[in-house]
Amino acid sequence: YVLRKCYEANNNKQFDKAMHYATILFDCLPYEYNGTLKQLNITKEQLSSLMVTFAISAGNNAVAKDYIQKLIDVNYKDASLYLNMAEICRSEGNYDKQLSFIELGRSRFDDNKALIGAEIEYYIKQNKIDVLLEKVNKVIEQGSDDEVLYFIQGKIYQDKKELDKAEQSYKK
Repeated sequence: YVLRKCYEANNNKQFDKAMHYATILFDCLPYEYNGTLKQLNITKEQLSSLMVTFAISAGNNAVAKDYIQKLIDVNYKDASLYLNMAEICRSEGNYDKQLSFIELGRSRFDDNKALIGAEIEYYIKQNKIDVLLEKVNKVIEQGSDDEVLYFIQGKIYQDKKELDKAEQSYKK
């Protein structure tokens, strides 16, 4: 019943109410004796993940950050945690922390396209194009044949007016 109410509140965009119901479920977990919640995939981590979603939707960064950190601390396997935390840090103007969460996420999910995109976007928005070029060149030197990396490399060279290098990148 409480789980249904939680989802109903979420569907009705009543995110504070959804968080309230999720908190009730949290409180019930230690007292569950027959495994019903576990059978429904209602674990502490799953509820924490729901709380992150509800808190972000409600614009409650403090709650979202708290639950994201709890999930990171238990090594919960979800790259979106790092993206969400990085976005919250960016919205709060803490760009160093934004980058640290992107990098932490990349260290745990090195091939995640969303995290790669977030890192590229970070360097572009911070006008740290030389750092981005250095990172792209390093990945290419390590044997990556990802066409997107060559495109990014070419675009950076083009913007720097190094047209011969740009042309070589675009050809790959």
